[in-house]
Amino acid sequence: MEAGEDALSNETKDEIFTSLLLTIEEDKPSGELFSFLYDLLVEFSFIDQSTKKLSERLDFFDVFFSLLFHCDVSLQVVLLKKLNGLVHVYSRVKGYCCQHNWQHRLINILPQQNPFVLQEMLHLIETIGTFSIFPRETRQLLRLLQTPCLSYHKSQTSNKSGFHYWPAIVQALERMAKHRSSPQSFLDFNGCSSGLHLPSFSTWPLTSGYTFALWLRIESFSDPTSRENYRPCIYSFLTNEGFGVEVFFLQNTLIAQTRQGKSSSKTFVRLNYTFKDKVWYFIAITHLYHFFTTSEITLYVDGKQVDSQQLVYPKFEKAPEYCFSR
Repeated sequence: MEAGEDALSNETKDEIFTSLLLTIEEDKPSGELFSFLYDLLVEFSFIDQSTKKLSERLDFFDVFFSLLFHCDVSLQVVLLKKLNGLVHVYSRVKGYCCQHNWQHRLINILPQQNPFVLQEMLHLIETIGTFSIFPRETRQLLRLLQTPCLSYHKSQTSNKSGFHYWPAIVQALERMAKHRSSPQSFLDFNGCSSGLHLPSFSTWPLTSGYTFALWLRIESFSDPTSRENYRPCIYSFLTNEGFGVEVFFLQNTLIAQTRQGKSSSKTFVRLNYTFKDKVWYFIAITHLYHFFTTSEITLYVDGKQVDSQQLVYPKFEKAPEYCFSR
């Protein structure tokens, strides 16, 4: 029995799941069902997919578009607009779509669509493309310009809606090349199981102070998958014995914390600046050691000092074993 379940392909599982949903909905998918699917897409995008076996995953694309094509054209357009808006808002959803080849799969089904549905699909391809697009998908779109049923002259004579495919594809390609919503290259961490792990130091070199600077963008200050200890971490330098320092987000503010051993109390401060989600910031954190007075930590945001507070400087009996950012 277990072997039989393992042998089920993703496609079979997707078909079974879709069939069950259609049975419940009496073959007419409702708006409530698609609201559930939108929430599911956000949750999927925040799950670390590498921790799951391929056979355990559900292909959201197949499920969503199989259900979509059971709706009439006007509802398809509305639902695609909502999907496009969701993808536009969340960078992690864009990354999920890229990881699962949405652009390639959308382009493959474009020629069979109603002009209004096709236009919304092109907008969706464009939205994902402002995040990332591969050469294969670019070549696919360029080849569509040579497809007879999608050519400019053909659409003038046969498309009663007046929608011209050729200029729409060219405009989508142009906007994907120019209107980027993020830097060309960046690291995407999920705030829990991914991050940047640095090699440990032989000795702690920062005895008088340090500055940690980076560009960052927080996708969400609350975890849609409801994981415990969701604390996006700027940096953490800790030993096995519990000595060290770390700075992390608690909701939309930063907490700086010094640890003096596992059994000792933690000293922490809340840095007084409220961050917004989905906004790029350049931040710098300076922690200076003072011999006669309490050491202080200072936060700079976009080149301006926004807060400075007293915080005990970390003492290391040996170099930290855990050095990471996530």
